[in-house]
Amino acid sequence: MPDIKKTLSFEETEIKFTGDGSQGIFEGYASVFGNVDSDGDVILAGAFKTR
Repeated sequence: MPDIKKTLSFEETEIKFTGDGSQGIFEGYASVFGNVDSDGDVILAGAFKTR
């Protein structure tokens, strides 16, 4: 059996919100495109686009 090494890394980015000052709720997705995850899945650019 081949020697398999799995690694996981976390990266940070700054997110700025602008608005009218009222409270609200933010919902969203975050992903890195083109990487193979631990289940062998790849998320392609455009995967979260809405029509």
